[in-house]
Amino acid sequence: MGMLLLLTCISTNVLILLLKFSNALESISPSESMSDGKTLIGWDQKTGIDRRLSSWKSPDDPSPGDFTWTLERQSNPEGVTWNGSKKYYRSGPWNGIGFSGAPEIKAGALFYFNFISNDQEVSYSYEFKDRSVITREVLNQTTYHRQRYTWSEDTQSWILYGSVPRDLCDNYGRCGVNGNCIASAVPICQCLEKFKPKSQKEWNTMDWSQGCVRNKELECQKGDGFMKLDGLKLPDATDSWVDKTMNLKECRANCLRNCSCMAYTNLDIRGRGSGCAIWFGDLLDIRQVSIGGQTLYVRLHASEIEAKAKPKIRIAVITPAAIAVILGMLMAICYLRKRKAKRTERMENYLQTGHENDNGQKEDLELPLFELSAIANATNNFSISNKLGEGGYGPVYKTWRLWNEGKTLDLTDDLRDESCNPSEVLRCIHISLLCVQQHPDDRPNMASVVWMLSGESALPKPKEPTFLNVRGPPESSSSSYKAGLSSTNDITFSVLEPR
Repeated sequence: MGMLLLLTCISTNVLILLLKFSNALESISPSESMSDGKTLIGWDQKTGIDRRLSSWKSPDDPSPGDFTWTLERQSNPEGVTWNGSKKYYRSGPWNGIGFSGAPEIKAGALFYFNFISNDQEVSYSYEFKDRSVITREVLNQTTYHRQRYTWSEDTQSWILYGSVPRDLCDNYGRCGVNGNCIASAVPICQCLEKFKPKSQKEWNTMDWSQGCVRNKELECQKGDGFMKLDGLKLPDATDSWVDKTMNLKECRANCLRNCSCMAYTNLDIRGRGSGCAIWFGDLLDIRQVSIGGQTLYVRLHASEIEAKAKPKIRIAVITPAAIAVILGMLMAICYLRKRKAKRTERMENYLQTGHENDNGQKEDLELPLFELSAIANATNNFSISNKLGEGGYGPVYKTWRLWNEGKTLDLTDDLRDESCNPSEVLRCIHISLLCVQQHPDDRPNMASVVWMLSGESALPKPKEPTFLNVRGPPESSSSSYKAGLSSTNDITFSVLEPR
C-alpha cells in the first residue's frame, strides 16, 4: 500500500504532518490532514520540535491555515484547537484516562491512547489495536471542526468516528469566568454556586462574556473551605500548577496556604486518585459533562462554608427524627385500624349471629357489673345534675317537644361551624332519644349505638322518653315489654308502677 509523506519545516520549528494513502486519495479534500493510524501532537525539549496538526489555508493552498491543534506548553498540558490567535476548543487536562473535557475519548476496542508528560517530552498519541484499520484526523477550516474518520472497506468510504466541538458548550469560554455551561439547561450558562453574574443586565440578554463574580470576596482568613462540584470539564489550565507526588488531602492544605489558589483536584483520577492540580485566579471554560467528567473543589469564604454546612447538619438531625415520627404514626394508624376492624367484626358477628335465650331475650356482648358504691360515687350520690335529661343541654322534654314539632335543629348552637352536617346532627339526636326510651327493650345497646352512628340505615321512630317531667302511666305498646323482665346475668329491672 503506497503512502505519501509531506514534511513542511518553517522557521519556528513547526512540523506539519500530511500523510495520504493511495487507496483513499479520491475521497480526500485538499483542506484535510491525514494519519497512518497514529496521530502525534506535542513538543520535544531536546530537539525543540513542536508537533501539531494544521488545516490548509484554502483548498488550493496547502500552506498552514488558521485552524491548528496543539498541546500547550504549561505546567498542566492540555490539547487546544486554535482559530488564528484565539482559542476555539479546549479538551481539558489529561487525567490519566483521557481528557477531562472529552471523557468519551478513552481506550476501547479500537484505540490505544498514550499521553507523556515529563521534563523531556509532552505528547499525545493514539494507535489502533488492529493495524489494518486506516484512520485520519481532519482539521476542516471550512466547518471549523476537528474530525476523526476511519476507512470502510465495505463501503469504500470514510466513516465519521468523532467530531469536536460537539455543541455550544464546547466553544471556548462560552459562559465567561466562573460560569458553568450546561448544554441541557435553559439558558445554557449558569454561574457556579455562591457566584452571581457580573452584569445581571447583560446576563439577562444572554451575553455571558463578562462571566460571574463571587457573592462574597475571599479574605484569605482561617476557616476558608471548598465547595465540591462533580462531573465537570476542568478549567483552563494556563494558570495552574501541578505536583504528581501529593495526595488530595495535601493538595487541599497547599491550596489553603496560598491566598491566590481558587480551586484544586486530583491530577490523576485512576484508582483512588493521585497528584495535585491547583488553579489561580478566575476559573474559565468550565462545562458540565453528561458522562464522566471530574470533581473540582472551589474555594469559598468561611461564612459561606458555615452557611452551606448548617443545612446539612439540620438535615442530618431532622431526617432521622422525621422518619421516627412517621414510623410511629404509621404504627399507631395500623394499630387503630386493626382495633377498629376487630371491633366492627365483633359487632357484625353479634348482629348476625346473636340468638335468644330461654326468655326470648337477645344476649348482649358483655354486660359490666358495678357496685352500688361505685355508681353512687360516679353520680355524686345520684345528684339531680347527673340525671339523664338534665344538665348542660336542658331537660329531655325540650328535645322531645322540638322533635315532635320538627324543630330539632333548634337545639344546636346558632354559631355552629359550617362544616357541621345537619343530617348527622339529626341522626345523633334521633339515637339519643332512642337511648332514653321508657322500656329497656326499646333502648339500643352500645354495640347497636356504634353501628347506628357509623351507618346510614333507617332508624326506628322514638317513643315518648321515660325521663319527662309529666305524670301519667307508661306506654304499654312495646311489643317486647314484659312485667317482671330480668336480664341474662340475673340483674333485675324494677317494674315501674305509677303512683
